[in-house]
Amino acid sequence: MNPFRLAWLAVGLALAFPGFAWGDPPAAATPTDGPRLELDGDEPARAAHDPTPTGLGAPNDNAARQAMYERTSLLNNLTDKLINVHNKTTLGGYGEVEFVKAQGQDSYFNHHRYVLFFYSQIHPRITTSTELEFEFGGSPTKRDGVQATGEALLEFAVVDLKAADWLNFRAGVILVPFGAYNLRHDAPSQDLTDRPLALTTITPSTWFESGAGVFGKFDLGDHSLSYELYAINGLDAKITEAQGFKGAIGGKGEDNNDDKALVGRAAWAPSLKFEVAASGYRGQYDDEGRLVRMAGLDATARLGRLELQGELVRAWVDPGYVQGFSTSSPANTRAPVPTELFGWYAQANLHFTVPWLWDRLPADLNDAVCTAVLRVERNDPNRAVRNQYDVDKLTVGLNFRPVEGYAFKNEVQLVSNAADGVERSLWSGHWAWEPRYVGSVAFLF
Repeated sequence: MNPFRLAWLAVGLALAFPGFAWGDPPAAATPTDGPRLELDGDEPARAAHDPTPTGLGAPNDNAARQAMYERTSLLNNLTDKLINVHNKTTLGGYGEVEFVKAQGQDSYFNHHRYVLFFYSQIHPRITTSTELEFEFGGSPTKRDGVQATGEALLEFAVVDLKAADWLNFRAGVILVPFGAYNLRHDAPSQDLTDRPLALTTITPSTWFESGAGVFGKFDLGDHSLSYELYAINGLDAKITEAQGFKGAIGGKGEDNNDDKALVGRAAWAPSLKFEVAASGYRGQYDDEGRLVRMAGLDATARLGRLELQGELVRAWVDPGYVQGFSTSSPANTRAPVPTELFGWYAQANLHFTVPWLWDRLPADLNDAVCTAVLRVERNDPNRAVRNQYDVDKLTVGLNFRPVEGYAFKNEVQLVSNAADGVERSLWSGHWAWEPRYVGSVAFLF
């Protein structure tokens, strides 16, 4: 279905059945209601006020409504409007600092990212959320469609309107809902430093794009069903075997064709300890109508101290050519795009304590925990050939969290690829690994 028809259908339902779609206004809506950014320290919002105006085009005598009227008045300048900010804005974020040592390479420290979260409740039904990220110290650079070292950009900046728990409207720079990892990629919530290879190339986490759509959640007794569905600017023709779709992420203020991609994810949770979801993407990548189609599955389970998580993604690309680079760029090869991409990862996290160590910790660190991690993964960005981009990786990690929002991570990665054209998977009997150590500190504030 055309994404705009789908959006107008949702609007029509809300308008046609106002008593059902809009439901009762939230009496004490908080920033943790619904699938929004969850930030500690949020307080209940002010109670909803009577919106009935006292005169034509004028606000009533409610102070909050008067302040909003002053903020939107054409007679006030920016300073006057800022004085009348009456809603609460919450600031938070996270950071990550790494140390890397690979075989045959110099070791180095890497201030990978520093991220700021902003959350504001404009109205009991309207919220805005923003994620501003500085990577490698900032200094944004993008050469020939590929992000280079140094970024300062908005990865998430949306405004949400709540009609009901099952129907929320969203617009802005959207975190693309393809797979669980892209939606939950924050460093403090993950137990390994490096992201799965397939989720940095085939689904280029962090994947964000301008668009609009709907999301919501249905409570079905002990079960729940949630969904996100958006029309966004789609991928372009900078699809390469080395980068996958990473260089093909669209512009936040433009699209290279008139087609808008449709992307969505539906998740079923039979309990608070288990979730399984399916994702899909469809959109043109050039002006000739050639399509990218993607399908994904992900699952997360908590079994006492053990957590299991995994994700699988497969993409099909209509035959075409790499294009969109400048004529002087060496990347402007006009080479055929890979037509089928595939990848997956599976991970186990075991949380445990060490009694003799805990006896020596300060009393205010009684919640400290260690985590042993094992991840197996594969990335194949072109199923038609076998080469150095076919990578298998085994990662073993050990973490220490003195508090939940602060993690020391240590991991050893064993990487094998098929550079000589021979299958080098862990179970093939031809494993040829290159060791790599990564340590990091991740923190949430």
